[in-house]
Amino acid sequence: YSVDSSLRIFDLTHNIPVFHIWEASYRLLQSVSYWPEGTVFVSVVDPGVGSERRSVAVRTSSDQYIITPDNGTLTHICRQNGIVEVRYLDEAQNRLPRSGESHTFHGRDIYAYTGARLAA
Repeated sequence: YSVDSSLRIFDLTHNIPVFHIWEASYRLLQSVSYWPEGTVFVSVVDPGVGSERRSVAVRTSSDQYIITPDNGTLTHICRQNGIVEVRYLDEAQNRLPRSGESHTFHGRDIYAYTGARLAA
């Protein structure tokens, strides 16, 4: 809400088993078809937080956007729906102001913040 207080935020699930990337990928596939073009999804199942894995923003063939770690969570979307554009996120530039060098809260400090900026 610090980016744009008029954004509508929906929390779809916290029921993904811990670090279960395949499950996250499948749940993301199940969810996107119910949302309109332009929707921005933030998907964070990230056993590699603080590692060398990269963060991405993608545009799907149905003109939706997903912010997520580049760790396999996009596998089902890529195969079933298609991805037409991928951008790697510079985590230093796309970080919630004053969030410091957190290595445990990328979902909050990078993904949610970047998703909000894209949606705004």
